[in-house]
Amino acid sequence: MKALSRFLFGTLRGRLIISVALVHAVMMSLFMIDLTTRQRDMLLDRQIEEATALSQALATSSAGWIAANDVAGLQELVDAQLRYPEIVFVFLTDKDGRVLAGTDKSRQGQFMLDLPLEANLTVLSSTPSLVDVVVPAMIAERHVGWARVGIGQKAASEKLAQIVRSGVIYTLIAILTGSIIAWFMGSQITRRLYAIQKTMDVVRSGNRLARSTLTGDDESAIMAREFNSMLDDLSERGAELRESETKLQTIFARSRDAIGVSKNGIHVFVNPAYVFMFGYDSADELIDTPIINLIAPESREMVRKYVQSRAQGLPTPSDYEVNGLRKNGCTFIMDVRTSTYVLQDEQYTLVILRDITERKQAEEKIRRQINYLTALQDIDRTIAADFNMYTSLNALIAKTISLLKVDAAAILLINFNTDTLEFFAGKGFHTEAIKTAHMKVGESYAGRAAIEKRIVKFPNPKDESDDLFFTNFLYKEKFSSYYGVPLIIKGQAIGVLEAYQRSLIKRDQEWLDFLNSLAGQAAVAISNAKLFDNLQNSNKELIQAYDATIEGWSRAMDLRDRETEGHTQRVATLTVQLAQKMGISETDILHIRRGALLHDIGKIGVSDSILRKPDRLTPEEWKEMRLHPVYAYEMLALIPYLKPALDIPYCHHEKWDGSGYPRGLKKEEIPLVARLFAVADVYDAITSDRPYRKSWTKEHALQYIREQSGAHFDPQIVEKFLELIKE
Repeated sequence: MKALSRFLFGTLRGRLIISVALVHAVMMSLFMIDLTTRQRDMLLDRQIEEATALSQALATSSAGWIAANDVAGLQELVDAQLRYPEIVFVFLTDKDGRVLAGTDKSRQGQFMLDLPLEANLTVLSSTPSLVDVVVPAMIAERHVGWARVGIGQKAASEKLAQIVRSGVIYTLIAILTGSIIAWFMGSQITRRLYAIQKTMDVVRSGNRLARSTLTGDDESAIMAREFNSMLDDLSERGAELRESETKLQTIFARSRDAIGVSKNGIHVFVNPAYVFMFGYDSADELIDTPIINLIAPESREMVRKYVQSRAQGLPTPSDYEVNGLRKNGCTFIMDVRTSTYVLQDEQYTLVILRDITERKQAEEKIRRQINYLTALQDIDRTIAADFNMYTSLNALIAKTISLLKVDAAAILLINFNTDTLEFFAGKGFHTEAIKTAHMKVGESYAGRAAIEKRIVKFPNPKDESDDLFFTNFLYKEKFSSYYGVPLIIKGQAIGVLEAYQRSLIKRDQEWLDFLNSLAGQAAVAISNAKLFDNLQNSNKELIQAYDATIEGWSRAMDLRDRETEGHTQRVATLTVQLAQKMGISETDILHIRRGALLHDIGKIGVSDSILRKPDRLTPEEWKEMRLHPVYAYEMLALIPYLKPALDIPYCHHEKWDGSGYPRGLKKEEIPLVARLFAVADVYDAITSDRPYRKSWTKEHALQYIREQSGAHFDPQIVEKFLELIKE
């Protein structure tokens, strides 16, 4: 049985036989179903025709008896119908459905409730087991009753069953015949296929030179030729593959990058560069060992997470940096590039490693140098933006601590009067002792750095400090190392930059060079600050000289015009107060005061006869008098220092409504400072005695100022002036 099953389901020939048999079975089954259905429908139609004909004949013959209500005659008519074996029942009723006669005599006198409502031939049932037909009994088109006949399908069913049995027999014969034909054809087809399979078995056993000898033009021969061609291609590709493997092994062996392959985290292959990178003697020392052993402890957790993520199919970096661990225990930085591949359902990981320690060190050095340069630029900007020596040096000290990684730093400056170094600025100290530092140039470490103009450091095996203050200072602050760098300008030491560290750390030349650069920046900051202080002092002295000159000019004007003596100082003071009330900046107020003092400087160009005339001036004299603002402009415009003060001398006689002189300006065309001064000037003039009139009272003067608001004066300034006088 097992052999038969293996033949039928395990061989091409057996499956062909089963396939043909199944096809025949399905086709014959469909044919028999269709045939049976058609025969059954045909027999049913014939049975309906017979029942209809019988019912119509019975209705015709029984109509008179139904009308006569001849029950006995009707019963004889019903009994006569029983000679037909297919008759199931016969009933004759009146038109109301009351049974008069029938095959079931027990129903006589009962009513049939399922009869049609109208007198028409009706098929009440047409199932395979029963055809029920009712026909109206008519006399001269008058409905008198019903004839109902039921016919079964016993004979038809037997005939149909006989047809089905014949069909089954024919189906089995067709299946058997098809199977025999399939077996024969399968034998012819598979015989040639088995010949190809035999060649395959020979090749599988190791004979790669075996070839099929099948000939012909059928599919088997074509398959044999394709198989032989495939074997030829495989042989050629095998040779190419072996050559590629040789080349790949050569590349791996000569690669400067470390290349390794792992499965489940275990080494299965490493190239010579891989062995050399980690300091091993041979690849055998690494094969079958966990790859995690070559990762430095601080990087192992990260690598484990990457391995787990990759195993779970999660997004994982394929290029990253970790610390490697050599055989001798030394660590180094390596660039890791990974990729996974599947071979024979096993997942492998290919890693390409590169020692980037030197590159990272170079990058770190470049970063430090960039930070150093950036810091120097920041210090340069601080020095250029703020000539305050304390601010600049504190910024430099902060950069010294942050970039040189020291704990504290200080700047000592030389007091050339006492030839001593004194504390100026510092940061990072735990005590206040550094602020009392006071040492002779040439003494202690800082003094030696200043006089020798070189870096002095502590501890130095050749140096032993006998400075008790310095020794106690180092002890209290817990400093272990010290660097002192001289601050030199034009060959002269002006101070010392000190750097302190609470731990012993070896410093390289790059560090010392940057410390020297910071010292140079500190020296530049000190020099610039002193130059700026000197310049400020010079400017201050020059400004004082200018202001003294202006004061002198103002007094000279008062001496020339005795009538207005004291007016200039009073109106200058009042104008400054009004400007402050208006919120004008102190810098602008300085220029306002100078302009107020010089407001009548143009009268130098007016003749004494006009200036000192006790009577009213003639029109010609007024014309010359009104030129004094122009004279003032011509005198002062050429002096850059007095240009910001020029608006008052030139425009103080302009009026808000445009009726003033010398240019007839109006409203905002008149400079603000001139509008301020105009109010103060008129107020002082009318509240002061003149030879030709007495001074006005304060109330009278203020009333006049109010009246001239919007005509002579700016209304907003008048409001501020009135508030000022009230205060």
